[in-house]
Amino acid sequence: MVYGRVNNSLNDTSYDVNIYNEIAYGIIKYFFPFSLLIGTFANCFIVYIMRKKSVKSSVSVSIILCLLAVSDTTVLWTSEFRNWSRVAFNYDFIIQSDISCKFTKYLFYSSSHFSNWLVASFSIERMLVVWTPLNASRFCRSNRLATYLGLLITCIFGSNISWAVYSRIKLINGLGKECATEIPSSNFISYIPLINMILTVVMPFAIVLIGNSLIIVGLIRGSNRIEDGDSVAARNQRRITIGLVVTAASWLLLTFPQAIMEYLRPLIQGRAYFLSQTVGFSLLYLNHSINFFIYVLSAKTVRRELQKSVLCRLCNQNIGREERLLRVPVIRRRADVRKIRNQAAYPMILTQMTGMSKSNKKISSRLTRTIDQIC
Repeated sequence: MVYGRVNNSLNDTSYDVNIYNEIAYGIIKYFFPFSLLIGTFANCFIVYIMRKKSVKSSVSVSIILCLLAVSDTTVLWTSEFRNWSRVAFNYDFIIQSDISCKFTKYLFYSSSHFSNWLVASFSIERMLVVWTPLNASRFCRSNRLATYLGLLITCIFGSNISWAVYSRIKLINGLGKECATEIPSSNFISYIPLINMILTVVMPFAIVLIGNSLIIVGLIRGSNRIEDGDSVAARNQRRITIGLVVTAASWLLLTFPQAIMEYLRPLIQGRAYFLSQTVGFSLLYLNHSINFFIYVLSAKTVRRELQKSVLCRLCNQNIGREERLLRVPVIRRRADVRKIRNQAAYPMILTQMTGMSKSNKKISSRLTRTIDQIC
């Protein structure tokens, strides 16, 4: 399917020199490593941010987004990194052994399908929050969420076991090797890829499309019914919902071209199809890389936590340097003020600070105000 098609396309057009190949190989050489590094860093930061209590406005959303970041990173390293290394270094780690062939294919398809269903999951969760806010907490309890995620992982990773069973290294006319999947000729087994596609691609697409439509309708209907007492909580839930709707919409737009690429093959012939397929995969990989930036743009709590994580670290480093220069502790928080006042050393600290030069006093007060504002 997807994994084999990009492999065959790269093999079939490796030595054709034309404008289509120039563009396609340029995309693979330069865009793939860029999105791989950006996506890996961004997904790791999602896991770090979602562990913070200040961001956990919804436990179910935080858990699902952390799992989504892990599955997205797995897809990037099992597919995008592999295709880039084949073009840039002429090295394909998947064909080194049967074990690498089986494991990489199984991990790629399982992670990709798991990512699809996670997007569908938070579409369902947000739909419940928008349409049945009183019952949403009952449906999204921790024990029920754990049960649902356990069943989802079991079903997806179990249904993709055929990739690990039937994949193996195969010689291509004695000229090279490829990781091929050969399903035995059986009436039931022959339908497994079709059933797998319906369960892991078609159904999540339908759920996300219908769920987002209902969420948008619910947001429009409820925009004028926010009571004054619940305005803060309602606005927070609204921001979370809008951010997740944008994430799901970007997932639909960026994965749809690659999903229909096989059906467009009769219309796009030869090397133009290779370029079209490369663009489709670029959009697919971009989908697994940009979720963090969507959260930053749409969620105020994520932006605030990002500001704290980056700026506070820089400010603490500057304060540590100034403490060594001034030889007195800089009061960083109001809690530190109360703590120091209760200590016997407080008069001595005041005496030391009164003996500072005006420039040092300005430095200390400026750093203190900065930390109070940011942290």
